[in-house]
Order: sequence, then C-alpha cells, then structure tokens
Amino acid sequence: SMSYFLRLTDGTKEAEIAVSLASTADALCAVVASVFPGRGLPRSVAVGPQVFPLDPLILQEHAAAAKNEEAWKVLFVPETFLHENSDTKAEEEEDPLLPKGLTPWPETRALLWSKFAFWWMNDIVHKGYKEPLQDGDLFQLDPSDSSEASFATFEVEWAKELEKEKPQLWKALMRAFGKLWGLMGLYKLLSDICNLTLPILLGVLLWYLTTDYSTWWGLFIACGFFVIPTVASVSINQYFHGCFRTAVRVRAALICMVYKKSLRMSSQAKAGYTTGKIVNLMSTDTQRLHDTIQFLHQVWSAPFQLIIAMILLFILVSLGAIAGLLVMVMMIPFNMVLTRMMMKLRRKSIKLTDERVKLGNELLQGIRAIKFNGWESSFYDIVSVVRKKELVALLWLNLLGSTMYIVMMIMPLMVAVATFTTYGIMYAIVGNSLRQEISIFGWYTWILFDFQLTPAVAFTSLALFNVLRFPLLMLPSIVSQLVDCRASLIRLADFFLA
Repeated sequence: SMSYFLRLTDGTKEAEIAVSLASTADALCAVVASVFPGRGLPRSVAVGPQVFPLDPLILQEHAAAAKNEEAWKVLFVPETFLHENSDTKAEEEEDPLLPKGLTPWPETRALLWSKFAFWWMNDIVHKGYKEPLQDGDLFQLDPSDSSEASFATFEVEWAKELEKEKPQLWKALMRAFGKLWGLMGLYKLLSDICNLTLPILLGVLLWYLTTDYSTWWGLFIACGFFVIPTVASVSINQYFHGCFRTAVRVRAALICMVYKKSLRMSSQAKAGYTTGKIVNLMSTDTQRLHDTIQFLHQVWSAPFQLIIAMILLFILVSLGAIAGLLVMVMMIPFNMVLTRMMMKLRRKSIKLTDERVKLGNELLQGIRAIKFNGWESSFYDIVSVVRKKELVALLWLNLLGSTMYIVMMIMPLMVAVATFTTYGIMYAIVGNSLRQEISIFGWYTWILFDFQLTPAVAFTSLALFNVLRFPLLMLPSIVSQLVDCRASLIRLADFFLA
C-alpha cells in the first residue's frame, strides 16, 4: 500500500491522518501542524519511551509493528523557543518549513479586528501599488490550505465512506470540509438580516422626519445607518473568504484523489477511462464543484430573503404585495423551462467536450502517422465537426443564460410596478374604508389596509424591492449549478469506485 493511517494526539484531542509514502517529512509536518494548530512545529512522535521523527518511511515500520493500537503523542517545538533562540530578525521570522524568500501566511498571526478588516493584506497591496509584484513578494500558502493537508483530511473521510455499503462522495466532503463551510452560513445569515433591516431603518428615518421626537432618536437612527452596513459588509466578506477557502480545499483534494486513483487503476478499470476523460474530471468537474460551493448557501439564503421581504412588503402595502408575489409566481414556470433547457444543453456540451478531448488525444498519439501520410485535413475536418457542435451547444447555453439574467434583472421592476399599481387602484376604489389599527404590545400600532402612498411607504418598499434583486437573480443560477454539481459528483464517485 502507498499510504497508511496514524492516530495522533497532542494531549487534549486525537486525530487520525492518512500518511502517503510519496510525501516528504516536511509535508507530513505541515499536515500535522494543520491538524493541531497553535501548538508550534511538530517534529517527532512519542510511543511509550521511544521517540521517532516525523518521517513517512520511518513511521511506517513502527506503525506496522505496533498495529497503531493507541494514539501516538506529537512532540512540538514551541514557536517562542524558535524566536528566543534566533540571532537576527530575519532568522526569527524564518520558518524552516517554508521555501526561502517567502513570507509566512500573515492571517494566522493577525488579530481579530485585522481578520475582519483584512488589514493583514495592507503590506502586499501597498507594495503592489508601488511596483509590480514578483513571486518572492507573495505569501506562503497557509498549511491548512495546502494540497497535502486537504488531501490527507479527505482521504481519511473517504476511507471511512468506503466501509459503507453505498459510499457517498458528498458525505465524505461534508465531513472533511463542512465545518468551515457551515460556520460561514452564520456570517451569511447575519449579512441577510442586516440587509433586510436597512429598508426598515429607512422607513423609520422618514417617519422620524415627520414627527417632533427628540434629537436623540435621530442620532440613534444615524448610528444605525453606520453600524448595520458595516456589520453587513464585514459579514459578507468573511462569508466569501471562508467559502472560497473551502472551495479551494475541496478542489485540491479531489484533484489529488483523481491523480492517485489514475496511477493505481487496473488495466481493466482503465479501459473505460481515457486520458482525456481523466483530465476532464480533474479540470472541468472539480471546477464545477469549486464554483458551486462558493454560492451553495444561497439554497437557503435566497428563499429566506424572499419570504422576509414579502412579509415586510405585505405589512407596508398590504394587498399590493400580493400582486407583486403573483408576478414572481408567474415567472417561476418560465424560469423552470429555461433551467431544464440549460440542463439538457449542459449535458450535451459535456459529452461533446469529452469526445473532442478524446479525438485530440488520439490525434496527438498518432501524429507521426498522420503527418507521414498527409492526413491533416481529414482529421481536421473530423475534429472541426465535433467542435462546431460543441460551440453551437455553448452558444445556446449562453443565450439562455443571458435571457434568464435579463428576466431576473427586470423582475424587481415588474414586481414594483404591479405592487404600486394595485396599491393605487385599491386606494381609488375603497379609500381608507378598510383601514384597521392593530396595537402590538401596547407601544406600536400596525396600520393595515391603509392605501395612502406616503414617502415612508414608497421608499421603504423600493428598498425592499432592491433587496429582492440578488436572491431572485441567484436562485435560478444556484439551481442550475446544483444540477451540474450533482452530475460531477456522480462522475467523480464512479471513477473513485472503479
């Protein structure tokens, strides 16, 4: 076997990691450091009275002899010891695990406010503003984001999944990388709440301008217009940062797994997978998962924003909100038809891409015979026919995508027109005869079926319609991405199980 498992502990928690015999001692140290962050640099493990270095080949012999019955304790070199025993500032900042000339990833040592404001990026941004950045100016990748650490984490979870009757690739990915991704959902929820609060705050401001309440209320509202957008901005940026990191880890782990599997496949299993198909798995399918993970929280976030915004609109414009809701419901079948057509074209384009890549590989393998016999034009025609079919499918796919984008962009305008038109018609027909005042907790009065269009109602409603724009735009897109993601997961799982 080209890999084995180790159970390690730092004294407080245990973890099982997969060790590849092809990896180096430094790579293994980086993986252990990512599993036990903040403890220093791991250099050896203790098994009873014996101490062994963190070397994949040395540890394999002792792991096989001991059968790994109990967790081995990791011995760390504290960072303070390294700093105190450095002679110069350059030596003090140098990490022996990093290539010379590269700065360690600064986010791990940044303060909390620096992480929220991305202040740790200032140095490289300022340097890039003054002069073009070189390779030596970039940061060393965070050990937890390295391909070694990502692949080791995923390999452990996939090995557990293989013990089940029906292994599920998405479950292994969720256990391996779902913790950070799930935490980012809290940031997204906080950002959505802030975005939905701003229209309400705008309505409160317009209401305050028509009253004689104390100036302190105005100061409180002004502070709200500063605090709420700030919290929303920090939350959404942390959300995207965490989701992008998760997507990078997933893509790196899957590419490593595809590469490892392709080297260990039997000749019988390889018969169904050409080189072009394997390359397509490593490039196209992993990229689809990478793109989907970044916006996967929109599956619950978009409906959440739509429901809350429609409830607020019903409170503001009562029956007018129902007209706007009907417009959105009427657009659902149209979007579903577009989505199904895009799904069919996507599957067709994938098959054509695989066929074109296969033809290209066969052409390159037999290039000598083709050049010797002068068959260039014949093979060019064969590849061109497949390529033209692929381009036609991609053209229609982009046209349908553009149509869906245009519909989603004008939908908030259509909803606003339907809402205010109904609101005005109801005021012309019934006036305020249906007006109802409902007292809530004795301090707030909710006025229902008041069809008088005031600045507070108009501008607050328009702000809520603006909030609806992004979820309406993302919901059909994420549905299409989920379909592509499911197809890619099936293709990758079939390859891993071959």
